[in-house]
Amino acid sequence: MYKRPCKVMYHVFTDGADVYIPNNLKKAMTIAKQYNRDCGCVRVYEQTEWDEDEGIFEDGDCIISHGHFPN
Repeated sequence: MYKRPCKVMYHVFTDGADVYIPNNLKKAMTIAKQYNRDCGCVRVYEQTEWDEDEGIFEDGDCIISHGHFPN
């Protein structure tokens, strides 16, 4: 069994780049704004469901969506 690393994980991604930010929505939004300026698209997912067997966060809810879906 894997230990959950944080309460919530924010997945911020755009064309060719993505980052995971633990417990810090403000930082995730700052990165999202930069990705959107640079690439014209961005997605931010809030991941709260932890899979104990796999030791990973499962798919979360999209909280920001701008532009086309990133490649």
